Amino acid sequence: MSPSPLATPNPLGTPQGLSSPGQQGGAARAGVLRTVRFTSEAGAVGLPADQRVPDGRPAAWPHDDPSRPGWTFDGWFDGDVAWDFTRPVTGDVTLTARWGRWSSGPERGPWKGGTDVRTQSPTDPVRFAQVSGGNNHSLGLGSDGAAYAWGYNDYGQLGDGTTTNRTTPVRVAMPAGVAFTAVSAGGNHSMALDRDGNIWTWGYNDSGRLGDGTTTNRTTPVKAATPAGVAFTAVSAGYNHSMALDRD
Repeated sequence: MSPSPLATPNPLGTPQGLSSPGQQGGAARAGVLRTVRFTSEAGAVGLPADQRVPDGRPAAWPHDDPSRPGWTFDGWFDGDVAWDFTRPVTGDVTLTARWGRWSSGPERGPWKGGTDVRTQSPTDPVRFAQVSGGNNHSLGLGSDGAAYAWGYNDYGQLGDGTTTNRTTPVRVAMPAGVAFTAVSAGGNHSMALDRDGNIWTWGYNDSGRLGDGTTTNRTTPVKAATPAGVAFTAVSAGYNHSMALDRD
């Protein structure tokens, strides 16, 4: 499902560089816990349990998305704004699951097939929770955990499996079963962090900036060769290198 243009008015406090989330948004109040609740319209299955989060720290993006028969999960929202899970929590908050429904009709294609059929979601669309601008391309993190990219693509930095430049966002070719929690656009490469703390990279790989043990350019995400037992909480793509912050 594609994001609607400019659906989120402004990105929410996306951290710059690799500063610790606990140091963003002012001084944290030691010993104070905030409650993050997850709710939805009727019929949703698998809603996450409430989280108790230290003041000034971010909530964890629930590892498994809820489901709702006949609907597609479009992400967690605070009102009409897609929640950025790198945002420090400074008060109790209730996040609501938003849903979209695929629709199609005879007017969009012949019943025998053999042609493209346009589908659309007339309800809540996927929105951007984060954005990151690189040298000549941009990344957006969808509220659904998918990454979207647009701009210069000579090295595959848009991650859609091509080297075609894009003037509108295109969905990154997401690895099976993977959802991202953060994205970062570099000089001519891209990085993303998944819900298990793994790093995924794609694009220009001169000098090994993708961290996959090669110098081969990648047009779709590849998992970085991270140390055994290490899980990361933040990523930052520079012009010629990449960085990550581990949970310790």
